[in-house]
Amino acid sequence: MDPETGDRPSQTELWRMTHQRSNGTWADEKSKNAHEEMMNLLSQPQPSQSGEGLVDLTLKEAFVRVIGERSGHARGLGCGPRGATTSKNHSQEQIEQMLKERNEFAQRITHLEETFDARVQAAVEMVKSRVNATVKAAIQAALAKFKDSSD
Repeated sequence: MDPETGDRPSQTELWRMTHQRSNGTWADEKSKNAHEEMMNLLSQPQPSQSGEGLVDLTLKEAFVRVIGERSGHARGLGCGPRGATTSKNHSQEQIEQMLKERNEFAQRITHLEETFDARVQAAVEMVKSRVNATVKAAIQAALAKFKDSSD
């Protein structure tokens, strides 16, 4: 917390505070590079998620793009705060589950259609066979009757 304002530092500011020594040197090269990348992202408009135009990133968005985030834990900040993308991750998981179920239903429907088509085809063939046998028997009976009447 900032003792003067009572505000919590941003994630990028907390990263700097915890990875930069009091003399201004960085704890390691990776921390320095991450901070520089965050500052670069903040200094230049970035493509929007919709792909239409450019937008300025928030401090948190720049931090998440560079450092990353996982459910329930914001990297570099410990287990206290929940990540900003938790609900997005959950929604993404729900979408992926729904797509999986949709694909399973589509496969099941395809299987049922194929089974139905095969059964209909078998029934049609059986009816054709019966009709042919009945017609053949009727023709033979008519021919026999015709033969008997002509003799």
